[in-house]
This record gives sequence, structure tokens and C-alpha cells, in this order.
Amino acid sequence: MSFDFKEWMDLARNNPVEFDRKRVEAIEYLIAQAPQETQQKLRCLQWRIDMERRRCGNTMAACTRVYSMMWNSVYNEGGLLEKVNLLLKVRNNEAATSTPPKSAKIIAFRS
Repeated sequence: MSFDFKEWMDLARNNPVEFDRKRVEAIEYLIAQAPQETQQKLRCLQWRIDMERRRCGNTMAACTRVYSMMWNSVYNEGGLLEKVNLLLKVRNNEAATSTPPKSAKIIAFRS
């Protein structure tokens, strides 16, 4: 699926109903391309985005609200930054406490 910004912009200005129909269609297409185990989570996220858009009075307010949601998912408690730091801490602790074995037992497999 290709994306032509000018085409979408013109559609949004001239035919908002068709723009919204195509927007929903494009989002569903992208979600369907994701792995099956991820699709439900993506649909839940899209639902949250759609609800925020409806609550806002205009498109700029909706854009700002979704932008804020994105940054909250990075910086807030339990967000991406916290999880990355936790992974780094675990990795550093494992690297500091683990020593490679000095020898190993070789096991013969039947051919």
C-alpha cells in the first residue's frame, strides 16, 4: 500500500467522509499485516487513539493529544525508557557476575 501525502491531504480537505473511510481501511490493512499475536494489542491502541480523537474539538487538539500519548508511552512509569534501562541493568549485572567456564564436557552424539 503506497502513501501519497498530497492525495490524502486533498481528500481530507475535499471529502472528509471518504478520507475517514480510507483512513480506517488503511489502518486495518496495516494491523492485518502484523503478526497474529500483536494484532489485538494494535487494535486496542488504535481504539484508544480513536477515542482521544473523538474527545478533542479539532484536528490540531487531537494531534497534540496523540503526540502526548506517544511520549507518555516512552517516558512514563512502565514506559519504553524504563524497560530499556531495566534490560541494560540486567545485562550489566549478568555480565559482571558471570564468568565463562574454563572447561566443558564434550558429549558424543550418535550419527
